[in-house]
Amino acid sequence: MTSRALCALALVVTLSAGCGGGSSPASDKAPSKAAATAAAPKINLVKGDVPADWTSTPHDDTNTADDKQITKDVATCLGISSTTLTGHDVLDVSSDDFAKGAPPQGLMVSSSVDVVTSTKDAKNDLSLFAQSKTPGCLQSVFQKLLQKQVASQKGITLGALTVRRANPSPKGVDGAFGFEISLSIQGPGITIPALIEIQGFLKRHTEVSLMTTSFGTPFPASQRDELYAKLVDRAKSSAV
Repeated sequence: MTSRALCALALVVTLSAGCGGGSSPASDKAPSKAAATAAAPKINLVKGDVPADWTSTPHDDTNTADDKQITKDVATCLGISSTTLTGHDVLDVSSDDFAKGAPPQGLMVSSSVDVVTSTKDAKNDLSLFAQSKTPGCLQSVFQKLLQKQVASQKGITLGALTVRRANPSPKGVDGAFGFEISLSIQGPGITIPALIEIQGFLKRHTEVSLMTTSFGTPFPASQRDELYAKLVDRAKSSAV
């Protein structure tokens, strides 16, 4: 199984950063693309945020057929249209992908900044994430996706996948959300546990998320929390 297949688990969170609908108050002026473009790099993670022995790789933002199918399947499960999950973005920018090691013992982290047209759209995102059926929808859709990913890899099987809601509560933001996705990958004579943690928050029109992935050893909680705190502090001063 590739790391990209595992990272697809988090795709719906970043895709749905523009979800919501309805009109916005006249005073809620959409940020310009220039303003959003200037703000994003002031918030996202950079190489200096991780230890020197971690590698840095440009993030692949290609929207593949699997990515589109994820969006469609999750929307169907939630009872909404696919366009609800993908509309209203002014800008969507990811940090580089930072990594140390590789399966069976490896860590990865990245962040993303999504700027949407109205604060109403952004707050509607949070209500979508808060739906009681959202974890179950993510679980069923991604179990199906990953089974497809491993089907062609001889000797590799996928264990049970579970999605649990996390509840980050940073101060000074306009709302937050989180999910923990756990699974196991089985090969000849080895079982590798994997955990993906997604923590996000909203500040004005800007939605920021941190994604950590660990194979074998869990991602150090203190390091994860430190990175998340950096994103929150930067968004307080730079979000649009």
